Amino acid sequence: MRKKLSNHVKLRNKERFGTSNKRIKDVMMYGYPPAYFEGDFNHYLESVKNAKGGAITVKVKDDMVVVYNKRSKIAVTTYKVPEKFMPIDAYLLPTFKKKVGDKSE
Repeated sequence: MRKKLSNHVKLRNKERFGTSNKRIKDVMMYGYPPAYFEGDFNHYLESVKNAKGGAITVKVKDDMVVVYNKRSKIAVTTYKVPEKFMPIDAYLLPTFKKKVGDKSE
């Protein structure tokens, strides 16, 4: 199924990031779900997910959080990761830390 972007998410992407809409699709495809993180960042992502309700999925990559409908694959909105959680690598579970940005293997 193709990933689609709502007009709202396109507008928010332009306002908050000033990047191409392709980046949103990259986060939807290659980003990490809340289960890959621990501590306060995991709680933050779960609260974003629960605030939207319904069949919502949240994915994170670099400094972008994308909220999208799990069933229809339509992106709903996008957020910047709060500064206190940067870099997000520090909150990854130990089993996933090797996979983020590791080009040595």
